[in-house]
Amino acid sequence: MRPAAVALRPCPPLGHGRPQLGGGPARGPDGRPRGRPAAAVTLVLGSTAVGLAGSRRAAARGRRCAGPTSVSETPMWQPLNGPKRPVRGGSRPRPRRKLPGKAGRLRPQGTEADRIQLPCFSMRDPYASLMLHGVKTLETRSHAMLVGVEGICLLHIGFQTMAEDVAGLYLWQLGYGRKEIEMLMKPPRNLDRGQVLGVVELGKTRKINEVEQGMEDTQRKVCAEAVGQFATQVLRAWWLKKPIKQKGNQGVWRMMVWRNQLPGEVLERLEGGPASESSSETSAEADYVKTLPSLPPLQGVPPGGPVQASAAEASSATPGDLEDPGSLPSMVVFDLDGVCWSPEMYQTRGGPPYRLQDGGASVLNSAGEEIRLYEAVQRVWSMLGNLRNVRVAVASSSRRDKAVPLLRKLTVAKGVRMADVLDDSLFEMYYVRGMGKRPHLEEILRKSGVPPDEVLFVDDSAENIASVQELGVVAVHMPRGMTEEAWAGALTTYQLEHGEG
Repeated sequence: MRPAAVALRPCPPLGHGRPQLGGGPARGPDGRPRGRPAAAVTLVLGSTAVGLAGSRRAAARGRRCAGPTSVSETPMWQPLNGPKRPVRGGSRPRPRRKLPGKAGRLRPQGTEADRIQLPCFSMRDPYASLMLHGVKTLETRSHAMLVGVEGICLLHIGFQTMAEDVAGLYLWQLGYGRKEIEMLMKPPRNLDRGQVLGVVELGKTRKINEVEQGMEDTQRKVCAEAVGQFATQVLRAWWLKKPIKQKGNQGVWRMMVWRNQLPGEVLERLEGGPASESSSETSAEADYVKTLPSLPPLQGVPPGGPVQASAAEASSATPGDLEDPGSLPSMVVFDLDGVCWSPEMYQTRGGPPYRLQDGGASVLNSAGEEIRLYEAVQRVWSMLGNLRNVRVAVASSSRRDKAVPLLRKLTVAKGVRMADVLDDSLFEMYYVRGMGKRPHLEEILRKSGVPPDEVLFVDDSAENIASVQELGVVAVHMPRGMTEEAWAGALTTYQLEHGEG
């Protein structure tokens, strides 16, 4: 490198005011130049010249000399109000960076034919996830929002969630474990709430009455006790592989989506593909309230069906003959919901505390709902409680938080509660999916030591009756609860099994 050549030349004087952008000297009130000349130094490095100029007063005030001080054609600095300074390193613009966030996302590319418009509605978890997992097969609402909305629809899951205790209890009663329940009540890991996360195929919406709303089958499909009057069947459901960004709205709205964002089976159904079995499902929608989804086949049911306690079987017998202590079973095992009282616990919104009425045969729960014993319960339980050779056990899948306080409140005689008649060690209340009441009876037989053929078991569910047939107990079906005729029929069946009839 050659040594730098240094040249000195005078610089325009600076005044007390703002530097003159035209390059002239600053002048005072009398028109004479003011300020002291400053030295300008030009450094020449090769073919590049850089000018440095200033004065002590300007440097102290942080101002620049306004006059040109460089001999180079392209100045490396500009006046304060002049044109923008050129980009360092040349005049080529820098490449624009991709913006982070929503502005920088790449959207699917395609033509208008690659898009489709579908209806969409929003739900909250855990019921939205239960629907997409295939557990919730019936959607009910108190208003007619989904009337006329059929076929393929998008499902938006909101940020906010609802209480999970009721839905979790229903899943527990269906036999799901704790980890399964936690998985079913939320979206998969790669899908976050507040977006469109799934697709459902809806059937027709019908208005149902209060009786249908309180049916066990309806509440199981809804996975809740609170059932609306407008019921919509959910035929199929799919999770999306990737979420679709969309804010939730009220009611049903329509939105455009790319076809490649939908599952392949959904596209086939939209195009009328191989999914033709929907016609048979649609024809069966009329009975969707009365039909349980995919019930397991009954095992061990006699050719004529489960044994039922009918009035015809007990027509020739009197209560005194049937209830002779020598002909009674050594142990009677009762189901509670649907056999001893009505309605069943999962059908009630309220719970304890209970208020007794009608001589202890019924109570009012916290929601003002009446729970009443069947007509023969008080007399039969009072009779069994006075016998020392008969033990009373319970095999139930009712809600423990409601059923246990109810047993301690309802009375079968003056000062005698239902809980006083029971053997505390023979109380089994839980649900095991697909096993019916077999685990309950096995545990009761193990604890009591009573031979199975000396046990009478009564239940209102045919599936539960069939589940205990192989244990050797006498199981009698009571679909209408414990009436006098049903109890007489149960005793007749037991005595016939032992050759006493």
